[in-house]
Amino acid sequence: MAVWAGKGILFAALLIGASYCDIQSRKVPDIYSVLIIVTALFIPDLGKWWGILCGAPFLLAALTVGGIGGADIKIMGAAGMVLGLKQGIFAMIIGLFGMLAYHFGRKILLHGTKEMEQSYPLIPFLTAGMTLTYLTLIPLQ
Repeated sequence: MAVWAGKGILFAALLIGASYCDIQSRKVPDIYSVLIIVTALFIPDLGKWWGILCGAPFLLAALTVGGIGGADIKIMGAAGMVLGLKQGIFAMIIGLFGMLAYHFGRKILLHGTKEMEQSYPLIPFLTAGMTLTYLTLIPLQ
């Protein structure tokens, strides 16, 4: 249980660091993705490594629609290796719904007062979803 908690703290800290970089400069150094993959090696569960496919929807969106950065793809793929495919998709859905709620909340609050920003850093929203999802994976012992 202690190792699981340590893994979660490290995972959350890396995601928060990546979120900070995304908010500040919209650029996230690759070291965050690499360290999240290393985190997946703690208490290795090879079945969860299929979660790397969680980056695929973002890659598809980047190739077809645009507006998705490479860091979003890498972070989601790396975090998917920690969470697993099903939980990674769940985390992605939570994060994207959070972003939609934030956008519509801003739209309602700022209606007519000033022009709204049309793009937001995505990693902070994904971080919220991934952290909440990790907490639902508490091992029963």
